[in-house]
Amino acid sequence: PLASTIGAASVLGYFCRSSFEEGLGAFGLGVELQVPGRPNGAEVIAKALRRYGIPQDAMEFYFIHIEAEEEHGSNAEAALAPFTQTREQQALVRRAFQWTVVAIQGMQRGFDEYLDPEARAVLAR
Repeated sequence: PLASTIGAASVLGYFCRSSFEEGLGAFGLGVELQVPGRPNGAEVIAKALRRYGIPQDAMEFYFIHIEAEEEHGSNAEAALAPFTQTREQQALVRRAFQWTVVAIQGMQRGFDEYLDPEARAVLAR
């Protein structure tokens, strides 16, 4: 595995083994809401992937998420509400979310560098 994949898995694992609030912030928000704060996140990603000529059947995951996006977001908000009542709970959720987003961005950057021959050549130097 790429170092960036190991790092992202470690961050996610750390928070999911911590408090419930941190697991919810890391997995519920950081992973499940792929485009945080956007009610149409799956659609944004699907549109971007279409530009790369990815076959329709390979994108079924995103099409299902587009259909369920509104309910999915509402469920995430409802799940969070009871566990973000205090400043301490909010801080736990926020910290886990922020670190998870940074880790996932790093993992995605690692994928991009691995898949891009020019980037690989630069990294090999």
